[in-house]
Amino acid sequence: MDSEIQLMSVEELALFLGISQATIYSYTCSSGKNGGKKRKKFNPEIYRKLGSKILFVKSKVLEHLTNNTILI
Repeated sequence: MDSEIQLMSVEELALFLGISQATIYSYTCSSGKNGGKKRKKFNPEIYRKLGSKILFVKSKVLEHLTNNTILI
């Protein structure tokens, strides 16, 4: 059994999901407003920020997709 955590870059995740890198970045910040409330579309559990770089935990992304069918 492979216990290594697989990480994906913003570019890899954008290709995987078929959306732009800019959209990925917007989903990880709370600058977007929804009825006056700041929000993030991606649960912070699925990614890690390392300096200015964002890496996504592939298993958590797949879990998020399974449990949250509406991303956009």
